[in-house]
Amino acid sequence: MQNPPEFPYEPLDKAQKSFRLLIILAGREEEALQLRLSHAIIDNPAAVYETISYCWQDATQRSSVSVDGRLVDVPASAVAALKCVRNAERSRVVWIDSICINQSDLSERAYQVALMANIYRSAKCNLVYLGENDEPTRKGFEIVERLYEEIRRKTLDLSEFNDLIERYLEGNPYSNDKIECQLDESALLCVFGRPWFQRLWIVQEAALSAANTCFCGRDFSISLNVLLRVAIWLCYHRPSLSPWFWNNDALHDVADLWSLVDNKNPAPADGNYSDPDSMTSLLLRSQYRHCSDPRDKVFGILSLLNKEDENSPETSLLEVDYRRPCHEIMRDATRYAVQELNSLNILKAAGCCRTDHSFELEGCPSWVARVDLQFDDTYDAETISNLSFHSHAGRGLYADDLRTNYAGHDVLAVPGYTIAHIVEVSDIFEPSVWDNRARLAEILGSVNRMIEKLDAEDIQWRSDYNPQGSDIPVDVIRALTLDLSHNRKRCNAIDYIAFDQLLKKLRSDPSTPLEDDEEKYYTALRSSCSNRRFFTGNEGHIGMVPRCARSGDHLAVLCSSSVPFALRESRNNDERYQNTRFWLLGQAWINGVMDGYYVESALELGLEPEELFLI
Repeated sequence: MQNPPEFPYEPLDKAQKSFRLLIILAGREEEALQLRLSHAIIDNPAAVYETISYCWQDATQRSSVSVDGRLVDVPASAVAALKCVRNAERSRVVWIDSICINQSDLSERAYQVALMANIYRSAKCNLVYLGENDEPTRKGFEIVERLYEEIRRKTLDLSEFNDLIERYLEGNPYSNDKIECQLDESALLCVFGRPWFQRLWIVQEAALSAANTCFCGRDFSISLNVLLRVAIWLCYHRPSLSPWFWNNDALHDVADLWSLVDNKNPAPADGNYSDPDSMTSLLLRSQYRHCSDPRDKVFGILSLLNKEDENSPETSLLEVDYRRPCHEIMRDATRYAVQELNSLNILKAAGCCRTDHSFELEGCPSWVARVDLQFDDTYDAETISNLSFHSHAGRGLYADDLRTNYAGHDVLAVPGYTIAHIVEVSDIFEPSVWDNRARLAEILGSVNRMIEKLDAEDIQWRSDYNPQGSDIPVDVIRALTLDLSHNRKRCNAIDYIAFDQLLKKLRSDPSTPLEDDEEKYYTALRSSCSNRRFFTGNEGHIGMVPRCARSGDHLAVLCSSSVPFALRESRNNDERYQNTRFWLLGQAWINGVMDGYYVESALELGLEPEELFLI
């Protein structure tokens, strides 16, 4: 079937900040949609409308709908959403992106994206279309409603809810209070697994709206806040959940929205950065959400930023322009994130090991946060939590040093200390070794041999404690585990003993099945080591580095970054720069450095950080 001709949109008046609204004429379920377009002015009280938030899904699945008597080609999912919210008795005025924006006009798209915050804030409600209902989903919603009643009962009608969840997100332990409601986790995933929750654009759509009502088919609706509170409550009660349910991304996609949409206040779900509305936080969130254009990983979050602050970074870095290459947009967003918080924590999403071994992928600098790339657990290492460490010892950055300056757009000049270089690295802890315990035993054996080569007096041991009868120094255990236990908290003496016994078993008898208690420590070890290498350094340092690191690479602490980095000296250093230039490889865990000891000692000796040029 041939697509209808392009719809003749009337131009919008940019000076008046105009936008289009769609009138859905009243109609019964079996009747075809009849729609009309009109123009409205932002902030005009006379414009009373609702927004529609839905999932585009497969944009190749198209449908035609009548607008002002002419057929318009739109995503089939948009037609389904419009039919779902249509009223049988009266017309409904809505804003929906696929029809109200001329999608073939890049200039108009950019202009409307810049107005998005105003469009959603001015709407009286955001109508969220989750798709059609079915029996498993109905059962899932019934469990959600029962869980919500339990939450209200246990938190004095929600008066204690926010405080409990905020403390959990800030690092407090999970609740051991057992969930009373009988959980059908498969049914719950029929709700939380709806594709809408995975979309990038829904973050700002839901966060900016005064209220959000979710529809699943025409016969069921529920407040979005109820779904978010139930999801984050389940995360808080992790001991009540099966590992299968806890490890499912769908649960965390929903829970992750709570701080932005419902509470709008605390740290985000992994607690790794302090301001949920900062560019750093929003970029890291966007990495795990879906959009059809990778540039929207930046453009899709801009409306959530506070760009009116007099101390805000260079706003020219955030101009919406779909004609620009993706790597330039990612570069400028990364620089903005660094300037906004005077922090390098965004660099956790950067590094050459985030790409396919390419140091010049599409001309993209190595320090750019590649949130346009989906996390690939066959190649990418999990990030090291900024919350757990402070290698910078409180040494921060100065805003003026971070502006686009003589270093050039593609160079990030930051103060820091190069503390050592890598002498030897182990083989990569490939994801496949965790299903091949004999191969894992070989790599762990090579780690032991690397340690034996070191002069014991030079090793930067940080712990005098060793489990009784152990031949594995605690600092080696700390390195292999990133000093994080199975609950992702810092290890204690009990954890060191458990990891020591596990490592000895893995090295000496890899074919023996693991006990239940060992399994959780094995999972933690896998999470820490996967796609990394163990290393030894010239100053007696040991630790873990990205999979692309090799002998001769540098180890550095960058001011304001909680976690150190592995760097590689550029072979093509430009004579214009007095300092050596480096590629950023990725995060590193370095014994004796993670808690700020190195920087504190350097400052006591009067050693100021040097300027490092990242390219």
